[in-house]
Amino acid sequence: MGNKVGYAVNVISCVYIIVFVVIYCFPYSMPVAAVSMNYSCLIAGGISMFAGIWWYFGSDKYIGPQTIVHEGDVETSVTSAVEKSQL
Repeated sequence: MGNKVGYAVNVISCVYIIVFVVIYCFPYSMPVAAVSMNYSCLIAGGISMFAGIWWYFGSDKYIGPQTIVHEGDVETSVTSAVEKSQL
């Protein structure tokens, strides 16, 4: 799609999701009681907090996909080259 169209689609998608998450969090009826409360805000917030905490504490343990670069007849692993350079 190209960079400009791709960014536009991404921005529109994010705004759309944010607006509808807020709309879905409104209660079904007024006055709100425990029986008539819309619990989607609790679920969306809980999942967001869980994902954020998981990302914060688990990001240093994540090892991404291993890529192998073919140079002629010799195969060298990109990650092993990076690991050797860090030693």
